[in-house]
Amino acid sequence: MVELIIGMAVTSILMVGMTGVLFAASSAYNNWIDRIVTSGTGDVLAAAIIADTHHFVACATAADELAFCYPNSAPAAPVVTYESAEQTPYSVMRIARGGGQQLLVRHLPAPLRFHVTCGNPANVDTGFVSVLGMPGRSEIRVYFVTAHAGCRNS
Repeated sequence: MVELIIGMAVTSILMVGMTGVLFAASSAYNNWIDRIVTSGTGDVLAAAIIADTHHFVACATAADELAFCYPNSAPAAPVVTYESAEQTPYSVMRIARGGGQQLLVRHLPAPLRFHVTCGNPANVDTGFVSVLGMPGRSEIRVYFVTAHAGCRNS
């Protein structure tokens, strides 16, 4: 009987130790997966902005909104808008005129901010769109060059 009790005590000590190791390994794995997911979300947003800079020109920007218009359009009516949600859970939506909506980034700890910087040398618009506040990144920059079409700094 004493041997059985000692065997059960040793087995329970080993099981408690192995449980602690499993929880530590699981936590490390989940942190690793979170880092991978976070690093990829910025790429999806950057790819969408790159695609829009090939067709449109940045025409209006607020801190939490980025809009693209047709080149040389007057008045400048946004064709595509990126909006950062102002309430939790924070996300970024790409909204196309005509009703198309696409969720690009979700579950952010804070809203993202957009900023456009333009230059106009020799009838060409050059510049970049900055996305600030992405977790794990100080800034995402998307550079563009288009025919002079009225890009506006924000």
